[in-house]
Amino acid sequence: MEKQLSRQCQQYQKHELSANEIHRLKVLEYRRKIAHLEEVSKSISKVIPNSVFVTYEYMMTRPNESY
Repeated sequence: MEKQLSRQCQQYQKHELSANEIHRLKVLEYRRKIAHLEEVSKSISKVIPNSVFVTYEYMMTRPNESY
């Protein structure tokens, strides 16, 4: 998969791909990035409990109040 992506990226740089192929490559790349972010998010939520995020979001929605 990685070799295929790198080969396709080289073709992309040489402007040999159609718009459809370019779109498909970008979708694959974004899916890979999203999957990575989901993994990072899971590992963070194991370390930091959800209540910390909820509290932080609550504080960000009420910036004029002092804590």
